[in-house]
Amino acid sequence: MDVFGNTQFPTPEIFAQTFALSPQSLYAEELYTNASTPNSLGILPDNTNFNDPIFLETSLKPYTQGSSVSHVSYTKYSNTSDFLMKFLAEKGLSLKQNYCYIF
Repeated sequence: MDVFGNTQFPTPEIFAQTFALSPQSLYAEELYTNASTPNSLGILPDNTNFNDPIFLETSLKPYTQGSSVSHVSYTKYSNTSDFLMKFLAEKGLSLKQNYCYIF
């Protein structure tokens, strides 16, 4: 839902004030909360059981710069043979060693 259309705001402060009073601010707050609540966000590829999502990285509290919900859950997938994008590599290992570590 595009509530602002092509509105140009004169200052970032006015945009922030307008956004804070909009219905979208509630969605943003919920997303921020979910982004730092373990196992609260996941993806379900086609033909996937609802109870078996791919969990995204949501366990960082406070939310950590450099992470992204495009990373998978570090704690859930660290000891798997899957080569997945996590926000941290295994400590003390090079990328090559990390890659070999899982195979």
